[in-house]
Amino acid sequence: MGDTIKKIIMLSAVVAVLILFGDACLVHVVGEIVSDKIKMEEGYRSDVYLCTRGIETIGYGFTGMGLDHITREEADIELERRILIAKADCVSYIGKSTFEALSGAQQLCLIDMAYNLGFNRLNKFIRLKQAIIREDWRSAAVELLDSKYAIQVPNRAKRNVKLITSL
Repeated sequence: MGDTIKKIIMLSAVVAVLILFGDACLVHVVGEIVSDKIKMEEGYRSDVYLCTRGIETIGYGFTGMGLDHITREEADIELERRILIAKADCVSYIGKSTFEALSGAQQLCLIDMAYNLGFNRLNKFIRLKQAIIREDWRSAAVELLDSKYAIQVPNRAKRNVKLITSL
């Protein structure tokens, strides 16, 4: 079995645990879960490449680095820094109390979107934000899929719909 398939199976199992057992299990593994999901979604490249939007990218989907090469260790450190930024962006996007009230799977969805899109692009999802605040998960799924984001990264968007609709 290929490494990517193994990672997807492992991540699916972790998400299933989150869905079944809720946030109680999140205390010990939330950082690792987020990191593993983003690593699986982004993949790792040590050298600069052009992403689907034509932007120079390196590591785990990093832009704006100004580097030609990055080691996996350096990329792991940068990933953790950017995850913290993505979490803060989620709180800015929907508010601290709303974010904290979400299930672990729902938080994982938003953190992944914030990481992938950045705050400015995430903040354009106004109807998604309204649906989340109303706890209208069906509408949240529709808004997520009815977007340029879903066209650009359709499989990732579908995986995130499963997360956002998980209670």
